Amino acid sequence: MAFSFFSGKNRIVNLIFKDYVIRYVELKQMDPPIVQAYGERYLPPGIIKEGKILDFETLQMIVGQCVEEWGLAKKQVRFLVPDPFVVIRKMMIPEEVKADEIEGYLYLELGTSIHLPFEDPIFDTVNLKENRESTEILLFAASEEQVSQYSDLLESTKLEPLAADISSLAIYRLWNLTRDLDSNEQLMLLELDVLSVTATIFVEDKPVFMRHILLPDEVSEWEVDHSSRNGLETLAYQGDRHAYFQTLEDTYVEIDRLLTFYKYNLNSGRDSVSTILVTGDHPYLEEICEKLSDHLDLPITILNESVEMVMDDAPLLRRYHSAVGLAIKGVQ
Repeated sequence: MAFSFFSGKNRIVNLIFKDYVIRYVELKQMDPPIVQAYGERYLPPGIIKEGKILDFETLQMIVGQCVEEWGLAKKQVRFLVPDPFVVIRKMMIPEEVKADEIEGYLYLELGTSIHLPFEDPIFDTVNLKENRESTEILLFAASEEQVSQYSDLLESTKLEPLAADISSLAIYRLWNLTRDLDSNEQLMLLELDVLSVTATIFVEDKPVFMRHILLPDEVSEWEVDHSSRNGLETLAYQGDRHAYFQTLEDTYVEIDRLLTFYKYNLNSGRDSVSTILVTGDHPYLEEICEKLSDHLDLPITILNESVEMVMDDAPLLRRYHSAVGLAIKGVQ
């Protein structure tokens, strides 16, 4: 299913791959930017699992169909690295390591002071602060194998990979555009889909901690529902709804543990998260937030669907938040 409000040339496509869906967004270069085209295609189980492409040929065929249907051929593409293959953390670099030596130092530290859940990382860094003995940096690491796999997929379907980004950064970018932020606020961003929760803590507009939490059920427990009154497809849970919410109790406890770990292990009890922002495409997102609030003594805000970025007063559906945030990267 795809929608388009404008025509134009040389637009950049912003693509999101999840285990169960592909989504795209294109923006019109305005101030503020306006969503001019968007669409999605649900995937059968077994093609992507926990972000890893298992059936490249079938996914290639589906992406090729989407490229033709959505009119994307030969366009440049930004895409998100799947959250399971991203690590964000703060670390200290000895003062004798010069700026142009940091990447080499990071590779030397792999397996000793730096432990990652993948063997072939690519790095990016941001300097936070310096003193006489060390430099504090923000480290972004991603699996080169997985980034290359998605890049190869795009190239094989008549698209030109332009840049890769991180989901939490994209969503925060959208939030920052649409709301007034206190740069001193310590915010936990939760992105909920039907298979996982990605929790990222932002301090002074920078992500300093990230954790990916798997939810208990498999994608096979969810089926595409075509009966929506507005004609939009969505996912519907096929099991017992009450039992499903019971299984989520452990997830709420895990989020609470992350908040405690951040406060006492990373900040020595001095600083703590002051608010929680939630988005994602989970069909029960509002109910989950209500139950989460029973576990946490923190204000919870849902990034709502009233962001004025679509023509004809149509709401910007939450399922497209990360794709739009990715697109905004190119107009800021």
